[in-house]
Amino acid sequence: MAGPTKFSTLKSTHPRLDLTYVAVLHALYKGGRALLKDDAIMAIVFPKYTYENDASYQERKSRAFYDNDFALVVNQISAGLAQDPVIFDDGSKPDLMPVARLSPLAAAAAPPKPPPPPPKLPPFWADLMEDATPPDDDCEAKTYDQIVRESVVEGLVAGWGWMLCDLPAPVLIAGSLAEQEADGALNAYPVPYSASQVRNWQETKGQLLWVRTYGVDQVALTPEEDRTWFTHTWKVWDALTITTYMLRLDRDGKDPDGKTWKDDDVVIPVDEQPHSFKRVPWVRFDCSADNEPQFHVGDLIESRCRSLFNEANGETYGRLRYCFQQLYEFMGPDVAGPDSPISDAQGDIARAATKLSRRAPDTVQVRGHEDDARFIAPDMSGAAICRQALSEGREAIPRVTGQLALSSDTSGAMISRSGESKAQDKIAEEVVLGAIGKKALSFARSVAQMLALGRGDTTDSVPACKGYQHFSTTDADDVIEQLVALSTAPIESSAFQVEHKLMGAIAILGDAATPELKALIRQQLELVLTTESIAQANMPPVPAGHELGPDGKPVPLPPTPPPAPPLKAAPLGAS
Repeated sequence: MAGPTKFSTLKSTHPRLDLTYVAVLHALYKGGRALLKDDAIMAIVFPKYTYENDASYQERKSRAFYDNDFALVVNQISAGLAQDPVIFDDGSKPDLMPVARLSPLAAAAAPPKPPPPPPKLPPFWADLMEDATPPDDDCEAKTYDQIVRESVVEGLVAGWGWMLCDLPAPVLIAGSLAEQEADGALNAYPVPYSASQVRNWQETKGQLLWVRTYGVDQVALTPEEDRTWFTHTWKVWDALTITTYMLRLDRDGKDPDGKTWKDDDVVIPVDEQPHSFKRVPWVRFDCSADNEPQFHVGDLIESRCRSLFNEANGETYGRLRYCFQQLYEFMGPDVAGPDSPISDAQGDIARAATKLSRRAPDTVQVRGHEDDARFIAPDMSGAAICRQALSEGREAIPRVTGQLALSSDTSGAMISRSGESKAQDKIAEEVVLGAIGKKALSFARSVAQMLALGRGDTTDSVPACKGYQHFSTTDADDVIEQLVALSTAPIESSAFQVEHKLMGAIAILGDAATPELKALIRQQLELVLTTESIAQANMPPVPAGHELGPDGKPVPLPPTPPPAPPLKAAPLGAS
């Protein structure tokens, strides 16, 4: 149970948390305004050159652009996990009976299959799987898989992500568990938090002892109120209570009474509420833990993305200076030598600042015979080398998946088995997806168990979690190319043909391939692609006038006997 705390203690952070570095990682991932319009971040990732003046730097910064390769790598991993979203298993066993190999006519005449049995999931888990957002929130509904992957993405970017497990606001009169369940008071829900929001924590043997979060709001409660006040809020979760601290300060750190808050000042809690989880209701998805494979993608590609950011803008700025060259004046001597007279124009020592300062079409400038003006541009002889370096640097960013694959599969067995027939980068991506998926699935189970504790259940009551295990890094074009190649040298296996053609159909349909449609396509393929149909399709063509002999080769048909002559009727009266 937390109590009065020093201001400096509230502001302290965990030794692992580097707020500046996390802010840089978030800015590189978000890009756009979060990066280009943040002067503090730009000073770190887009600094001045040596001895560069402020005017030149401000011009470069105003023209800066950012190709977000950072988000491309992270979002590709998240999209790969979405191929097999996490679900709660209803406990029903899959139908392992083989599908009857019926002819199309028999299949059409067969009675329809009975509908599958209703799911056995309890209502709470079934609803949570479809909508895991807070029950009293009007935001867009998100599935449990989407909420989990938000923390996974945060872990890939910043090193770790947090999930708070919470319950709706308690009612004044709490009834029985059944009544609370009916009223929705036990509808626990997960809330993802970023690494910068959870400022400090302590754990022992993998068990969290307490967690402290921080948030700041700049609120104007009325239209007439000026947004000069910042509401700083700290919350401390322990195994029993949630303690809230709050200060309202201006930019100078003064409260409405004019007091300047110092580090030694004591902050009194403004609220303290119990919770029903009986442990700290937080779960961390850690991608940078010690003695574990490192999946902190952001840390691996941050320096490369930052370097490309500066190099690409430098190359573009050089081309801009080349296209819009500056006009430099080279003034002749304005004092006559013993044997070198000068013109009257050169005798005006201010001619470059007055008469020559106005440059426009149809404007005649008065110059001396040794005065000169030339456009000066940067040397662009190294532009091709710079572009090649940029291309190679950008191609190196996705290769980070290869490093992650090696850290996950140290034996290299998975890569060596599949590398014989697939591109190496695709295999590395599959290895990484499998390793991260395993970690994400464990995280999803831990969050579900924490939600169950908040509801007053045991962890044994949590349905089994499935997902994040089956991935495909082959795109539709590759699948179609394989289908065309196998049509010339087919593999005579009905099971293989069904699976391969189903994979092609799913790749082509994309998001339109619902589970029901996949099941229907599989059923239709299994009815058509039988062992007999494949063997018949692979038979050689039979020329006209031939038939297949016992050895499977065409042989001529036996000659047809001539037709018998027609019978003639006997004449009348003949005996």
